[in-house]
Amino acid sequence: MVFLESAGAGDPRTLADGRSPAFAIDKGNYLACHVIPGGTGMGNLGPRLAQMLARYSTWQLLREQIWDAGAINPNSLMPALRGQQNFN
Repeated sequence: MVFLESAGAGDPRTLADGRSPAFAIDKGNYLACHVIPGGTGMGNLGPRLAQMLARYSTWQLLREQIWDAGAINPNSLMPALRGQQNFN
């Protein structure tokens, strides 16, 4: 679940690590709702997933948003990923 143009210092994750599940229909399929750099057939329900380090100051804040957006914003349309098989 890494959608960052640049990972934090010392972070072993890569942009490709995040794109793989995000672009896969049977995993994240984030393209159904979001615009992600490098994607095709993108949706427009959710925000553009780019420059995430500018929007979330830590990996933990980003993870919390993705894990259960409704806990942070009760009006969020994003489904909670906690408990889903591909994200445990």
